[in-house]
Amino acid sequence: MPSQMRPNLKVLKRFNSLALEQYHFESKAKPRSKSYGRHVYRLNKQDIAHDDVFWLKAQQKTGATFALQGFEQELNCYRSLQEQQADFILPVQVLSNITIPRTDLYFDTALILPEASAFFEVEPHLLHPEQVKHHLWQAISVMEQLNQCGWIHGDLKSTHFIQYQQRVCLIDFEQAQPLQQQSHTLNATPRYMAPELFHAEAKSIQTDLYALGIIFYEWLTGQRLVATDYEDWAYLHCQRLKIDLPVNFLRYLPLLEAMLAKHKSQRMHDFSQLKRCLMTEIA
Repeated sequence: MPSQMRPNLKVLKRFNSLALEQYHFESKAKPRSKSYGRHVYRLNKQDIAHDDVFWLKAQQKTGATFALQGFEQELNCYRSLQEQQADFILPVQVLSNITIPRTDLYFDTALILPEASAFFEVEPHLLHPEQVKHHLWQAISVMEQLNQCGWIHGDLKSTHFIQYQQRVCLIDFEQAQPLQQQSHTLNATPRYMAPELFHAEAKSIQTDLYALGIIFYEWLTGQRLVATDYEDWAYLHCQRLKIDLPVNFLRYLPLLEAMLAKHKSQRMHDFSQLKRCLMTEIA
């Protein structure tokens, strides 16, 4: 079993069709996602504490092929990680044959997960320097554990890191793929794409590592990268990205340079190497 793992808390077993009737369903899917057959709901009860709020995610069988494939891949990834008792995923329940209350929407399969807070919503300049370092360490650690379980994420964003019951967790595994799988399908988010992905190379640990570097960069600077379209994103990542950090975070410049090297041969190889750099070279 990979290190730093323990069984997930079984907090979602009570869900069934009758239990769902007790919740208010608030649709959160964007119109574009709905057009692909994807539905996302926030489930809550009036006057109930935050820890009784959940999210339901489901895919219509009549939806777009890529959306169906993504949903099935997420199910497969969750099953694999649950079997390995991964500690970096939310407790998740898979429901079968459900109808959304007070609608005629039917789904063969749905995922239910508890609500959690965004891990990168805290502002780094409000933290003690050692707390900033620990924040980075935690994010690197969950990525290392994901690789130890035999997966890469494939579409990392800052919003995919969440905090739940004092644990850092990953979500949204639609583009995840086994480490041994070579996929050249371009289905990542341009903001976080490594330069080689714009040249149709396969996703890898190093493309996830680059994406995490962008997440760290935007978090430490408090600014989001800006580009106008796909071509502009390609130009930014492949040529004009320059790493400028606030003075109080300059200690992390070597780390980010090693994560965001344009040529993967000059980039760090994996998250274990990244952790060693953080602990031994960042004073």
